[in-house]
Amino acid sequence: MQWLRKVSGREVLALGGILLVALLLRGLYLGEARRDPSFAFPASDAAFHDYWARALASGDWTPPPDTPDPLVPTTPYFRPPGYPYFLAAMHKLFGPGYVAPRVIQMLLGVLNVGLAFLLGRKLFGSLTGLVFAGMMAGYWVFLYFEAEFLEPVLLVSLGLLLVLALVSWLESPRIGPAVAAGVCLGLLALTRPSILVFAALFPFWILWLMRRRPDEWRRLLILALLVEGVAGFSVLSATMRNYRVAHDRVLICSNGGINLYIGNHPAATGIFVEPPELRPFRSVYDYPALVKRLENEVGASLKYSQASALLARRALNYAWRNPIRTLTLLWRKTLLFWGPMEIGNNKEDHFERAFSPVLRRLPGNFTAALALGLVGLALWRRRPAGMPDRQAGEVEAVGLILLFVFSIFASYLPFFMAGRFRVPVIPFLLLLAAYAVSVWWRLFQEKRGREAAWSLGAAAVLYLALGMNWAGHQPREADYHYFRGLAFDRAGQTEPALSELITAVRQRPGHPPTLKLLGALLVKINRPAEAAECLAPLVRAEPEDFTVRQQYGVALARLGRRPEAQAEFEAALRLKPDSVEALFNLGLVCARSGNLLRADELLARGLELDPGRPDLLGTRAMVLWQLGRAREA
Repeated sequence: MQWLRKVSGREVLALGGILLVALLLRGLYLGEARRDPSFAFPASDAAFHDYWARALASGDWTPPPDTPDPLVPTTPYFRPPGYPYFLAAMHKLFGPGYVAPRVIQMLLGVLNVGLAFLLGRKLFGSLTGLVFAGMMAGYWVFLYFEAEFLEPVLLVSLGLLLVLALVSWLESPRIGPAVAAGVCLGLLALTRPSILVFAALFPFWILWLMRRRPDEWRRLLILALLVEGVAGFSVLSATMRNYRVAHDRVLICSNGGINLYIGNHPAATGIFVEPPELRPFRSVYDYPALVKRLENEVGASLKYSQASALLARRALNYAWRNPIRTLTLLWRKTLLFWGPMEIGNNKEDHFERAFSPVLRRLPGNFTAALALGLVGLALWRRRPAGMPDRQAGEVEAVGLILLFVFSIFASYLPFFMAGRFRVPVIPFLLLLAAYAVSVWWRLFQEKRGREAAWSLGAAAVLYLALGMNWAGHQPREADYHYFRGLAFDRAGQTEPALSELITAVRQRPGHPPTLKLLGALLVKINRPAEAAECLAPLVRAEPEDFTVRQQYGVALARLGRRPEAQAEFEAALRLKPDSVEALFNLGLVCARSGNLLRADELLARGLELDPGRPDLLGTRAMVLWQLGRAREA
């Protein structure tokens, strides 16, 4: 193994150029991302991370408008806390803006390029290190997630640091690298708890090392104890916090049960599909209400750990009763993880790249990284004649990398797949791909092109085979337009939002979230006939959705269909008896229908809940005046 020696001037110059390119590409993409509506109005998990981080930094836990309170300060962590705390630290340091966190994340991406060079150089030499750094600098998915309020950028950094620390220990067994590896593993677990699969398998790597290095078994035992102990201490901070605020024994976060159920239920497909029996559950904000519904089902109060365990049992029972379907789902999830398609989760990542002037021009994709990585691994195992011999510790380091990649993949198999879940394995695929490129370069230098041609041909065949969409997943452009419409609407840009949502409906008619958002927007801009057309199917499909009943009632009222509007407002009020909005709307339509006594009763209840609301005060004053005139007559 070529351990870190004095870096030559040529290496410094080449690496400096690569880092400059990495910085330039990220600057270009940041400029592009700033013009996107989701820059200041992120979606789904990214939006929740943004809310959580700002609340941590400011102490204000008021949820976004028209959003249920997720009860973060008084319940166990539902999502992993690592990334939100990282984002909160940036808000504390640089203020509440949207530019600074992304700049820091992109600088972290540039740092990852430097870490890639160090790791590649340590393992396989300078050329591999430089090629690896170049691949990391321009691979589109890193730039994309560095501009999102999601965890992949942090996972990539921590994963590289973890492997680099352990490889450094193999070079020189010292306490420092072991402690650093433990810290990285603990932070990885706090950011993505599924990494605990690697923590569970890590002792087997240690046992393998003991067989290869029997005279070092004491040092290896100390390494294992330090890494696992420091990581466990990091995880314990989350466990203690969860018990302190909620008296609930939750290791890190409580979303394991519902994620397992999302991956194993009758309508499961291997990606995120909202289980019909748990609706509505479209975001973290809906989880407290879901726990309440589960409590009603079982007839007892539930802690978050108990709710998670209940959902996990349902998932496992379904898997046990349906073994063939479960195996089919596992196989499909395998194909999705290693397949060519980018699976959107917060956005439709495939089309985010396709419509990006910067990202679509960057070379490379996951299939290329996987194909070249597999060829690189084969060349490493059976390297061509004349190539440098393996150095001490090289086999152990490659074994560690393969264990890490396998752990990431295996940790998601029971749940569901998304493109961002596989991002932490991409650097290690690129490392092996860079090794393949360095072997080819040397073979061509030595005029051994025929030998290189065999492995180049194998890479081409692999690329074609792995590029087949065996899982059958097709990204949906309608989702791309839906998320853009959502962001434009939150930004108050009505016309662009309307255009995006109409496009989404044309491409996918009948999609409930799109119809709901479009209907609400049409109500807001006073186009009631079109709004009623959008919302009517939703009322039939989702009669328990309070917002849909409200918006549909408003559309009907503006069309003059007061009896139907009154029925919708009555239904909405049954769903939420303390809704001031429902009380006002029903009171208003009763007043206009001549039912003044009922209107006065409803408006009075509304004023008890919100005494200073102007429209309630004005409407009730009008109703009382009309009642007074009626009594005089």
